[in-house]
Amino acid sequence: MSATETATGRSVLDLLDAEARARVVQACVPEAFSFGQVVVREGADADAFFVIVSGRARVVRGPPGREVVLGLLGAGESFGEIALLRGGQRTATVRASGDLTVLRLARPAFEQLLQERPELATWLERLARARALFAFLKSSPALSALPASVIQDMVAVLRPAEAAPGDVLVREGDPVDALCLVEEGRLSATRREGERKKPLGFLRAGDLFGEARLLDGQPSDVTVEATSPCRLLRLERPDFEALKARWPEFAAAASELAAVRN
Repeated sequence: MSATETATGRSVLDLLDAEARARVVQACVPEAFSFGQVVVREGADADAFFVIVSGRARVVRGPPGREVVLGLLGAGESFGEIALLRGGQRTATVRASGDLTVLRLARPAFEQLLQERPELATWLERLARARALFAFLKSSPALSALPASVIQDMVAVLRPAEAAPGDVLVREGDPVDALCLVEEGRLSATRREGERKKPLGFLRAGDLFGEARLLDGQPSDVTVEATSPCRLLRLERPDFEALKARWPEFAAAASELAAVRN
């Protein structure tokens, strides 16, 4: 299952009626690629949206030799919407995994389509968010080794949260009810030693906390406090337990990380 299917379960063309679908296809330019050829490159300006007609494509991020594979896309799936919607540069490289045929919809036609079909813009925003979240999780050192299927299940249940400087996310001695992943910002971890707080370090984007106490059921042995505006992703205890029961790989990763911290 791909990030597209996780977010929606449908192809972008499935959302259009027959007349609109025909107009979109007519506005597209077919392009063919062979194994290893790059369709879009990370960091390049976004100029088009793509729908795969046949074949498969690999989505990767990072410099050559250290690329992180984010997933595979197949017939009916689309890509390129994130940078077009957000007015930025490509966030990943898409490369043909064999003979690949795509339909290329240039930016002006893409923008006109969204003006005519605002519900499609909403769908694509959801898709873009799911893909961006998948890529973020896959890039986290603590989670990067997990299979894509596990991360896709995480994407479906993670809940966004925000914190202002000074907000306490976890207080020493209190029960822990979620695993938290830092999406943006910085937090400090401290532990009481007598009457003083002992600094333990900082948590930044890609770091997570709470897994050890979720595993052993003990109260938190640290206080985690935001030192800047933060965005976090919360995996609530019931979802944590469900993932642990369904995916041995997730349970093993959580246990290994907890062992390192203890």
